[in-house]
Amino acid sequence: MRKHKRSHFTSLHFIIALPILLWSSSEPRNLTANEHALALKDVAFMTTDLKPGAAVAVRLINKNSPLTRLCYNKECYALTDKWQIIGTDNQTASRPTFLFEDKSNAWTTKKLNIEADLFAMNQKAIKLRLPASVINTLNEESEFIAQDTEKQKQLFRKISNIEWAKNWQAPLGHIHVVSDFASWRIPPNGVPYTHTGVDLRAAAGSQVHAVSDGVVVEANSEVIGGQVVTIDHGQGVTSRYLHLSEFKVKVGDHVKAGDVIALSGSTGRAEAPHLHWEMRIRGVPVDPLSTRQLMARLSGLE
Repeated sequence: MRKHKRSHFTSLHFIIALPILLWSSSEPRNLTANEHALALKDVAFMTTDLKPGAAVAVRLINKNSPLTRLCYNKECYALTDKWQIIGTDNQTASRPTFLFEDKSNAWTTKKLNIEADLFAMNQKAIKLRLPASVINTLNEESEFIAQDTEKQKQLFRKISNIEWAKNWQAPLGHIHVVSDFASWRIPPNGVPYTHTGVDLRAAAGSQVHAVSDGVVVEANSEVIGGQVVTIDHGQGVTSRYLHLSEFKVKVGDHVKAGDVIALSGSTGRAEAPHLHWEMRIRGVPVDPLSTRQLMARLSGLE
């Protein structure tokens, strides 16, 4: 019974296609070559890691630009001269498509060539070797997994206006990755999935630190993640820390970069003690290592 209170890829090249779509009630038209060049001059892009699953920053560099709205993966946001962070799909088969809207009725396409010597080790999925006690718990509490997933979706739909801090760091005093972002896994039920974060080597009871300033929006138990802490860093950027053994914060606490928020452990679906660290952009899992670097770079430009 639940004791907690419930509160195959190979090296490749791919392209991110960035159509600039300008909607109206009438039929859209293609921009002329001159209009195309002028429109693209209004938008700036930045990323620190040109791989699928990378975070991409977008903003206007012309405050008088006619572009007003950015859409990606059926979600739309106001487009301004402040950086917007978008999490791209970590599945290489898809081409992330960004749409830009304006009052006029015209569209064009910009393509960015992305070099991706990506996840060669992911061609072969890793079979999880879970202790019998963990498998038994997963089976007993399987009915709660869908509830946990829905709670996560609700949590990530809340976009705060918190300003990004300038300090961004690793959650541990060292970075020793034992399982990569987006690597394929096969759990006991035989249904493969991609890893939504990175696993860092951490002995049980190691201090886990907030990667940046923010507000704790989750300190709770989940079937898969075990003891989980989620921090809202503002404007859709969140960090998550899974399989913890002890909380050092509670929901509503304001934290600073480096604050101890928990102790590492092996709760939930874990083979052994470690820290599973995630970064998400509006709920989309992105590579934590490169995203932390991007956030630090962007924060230094504001």
